[in-house]
This record gives sequence, C-alpha cells and structure tokens, in this order.
Amino acid sequence: MDLIKKFNKQEFIEGLKAAKGIAIAFIPFGFALGLIANSYNVNAVISSAMTFIIYSGASQVLLYKIFESSNFDIFSAVFAAAMLNFRYVLINIPMYKALNGYDRKSKSLVGVMFTDETVAFLALKKNKSLSFAFGVNLLGYLSFSLSSVFGVLLGNYVPLIIINSMKFVLYGTFLSLLISSLIMDIKNLKIVLIALGLKLIFMFIYPFNLIPQSLQIVLILTLTSLIYAIISVRRDVK
Repeated sequence: MDLIKKFNKQEFIEGLKAAKGIAIAFIPFGFALGLIANSYNVNAVISSAMTFIIYSGASQVLLYKIFESSNFDIFSAVFAAAMLNFRYVLINIPMYKALNGYDRKSKSLVGVMFTDETVAFLALKKNKSLSFAFGVNLLGYLSFSLSSVFGVLLGNYVPLIIINSMKFVLYGTFLSLLISSLIMDIKNLKIVLIALGLKLIFMFIYPFNLIPQSLQIVLILTLTSLIYAIISVRRDVK
C-alpha cells in the first residue's frame, strides 16, 4: 500500500502543523456534539462510536434527532444519513484526482477522513502528497472525535438545562450547510423550496402527516431529488 511504501515523515509532520487551525476549530463543535448526546438519550458508548465511525457532525445530529423519535427504524436513519453525506462523493472527486500516482486503497483510507474544511484547505495548498493530506486529515479527525468523547463524558456532570440550551447546534449545523450551498449556487434555492413545500405537506395534510418522522425524512430527501432532476431534465430539453 502506497500510504506505507511512499510514506514521507517530513510531509506528514508538515500536514499536522498546517492543520492546527482546523483542529482548533473542530474542538468546540465536537465537544458540543458530545455534550448534547445525553439530552437525546443516546448511550455514551454508542455516541462515541458514532463519532469515530461516521465522522460527520451534520449526520450525527440528524441521527440524534431520529433516535429521539419513539418510532424510528434503522433503514430510515441510515438512508437519511447517507443522503446527507452524498455530497462527499462529489467533494472527494477533485482530491482523488489530485492525489494521482497513489493506489486506490491508500487514497480511500485518506479519503474517508476528508471534510468540507480539509478539502477546501488542501485545494489551496501546492503540496498534493498523500502524506501531507494524511497529516491534515488525521489531526482534524482526532481533534473532532476526541473532543466529542470528552463532551460525552462531561455531559454526565453538566446540568440538563445547559445541555438543552446547546441544541441550537442541530439547527446551526444544517443552516450553515444551507447557506454554503446557496453561496456556491443560488439556483440551489429551488431545491430548498421544493423540500420546504414537501415538509409542509407532510406536516399538515392528511394522510401524509400520519407517516413516521424518520420515514418522512427519507421520502422528502428522495422526492426532492427526483422532482429537481425532472425539472432540470425538462429545462435542458427546452
């Protein structure tokens, strides 16, 4: 595997040093994410494992919200998280090409630790070596994951009223994703309006409002993608 055969210790250390700013920025969010886990009645071990395995704050708060529902099902939870993280497939494509010359296993191992922040950071750097990218990604990963675990452990001793007040993280996370999407392309506003319209239907119109919340999330994500795809195809045909 090239990550081992072509590993450059100096470039790896440079990557760690370069990622200090990202690591510091990840600490408060990871800590807050771990802290609010208790308010959603998520087991400390499960919450910590989710952080290390999923490594996505947006998906984790979404899953917290789904798990809080008494009638959630595993399929809906996994599908909703996968749909939310699908953007990483597109985000990783340019980085995958930039790391040309390395085997797939090495690029995949480094790639699973990519985030919006590390991809944007690495895109601006001239150093495109795998060791440098590994250093940047690893420090960000450890910073976020360990601070989240610390938040989970400390959550047992923090008053519930303070933890509940931090649930704004849930809304702030998705709001930041929404704003970032609109900044990149204002046409994405159509997607937002479609999703909003579908959500209102599932909230107020019978019998759609009887559908479990976890399944609603899956249906809204799927239907929004389908409707927007149909609109785009018709526009291109014209």
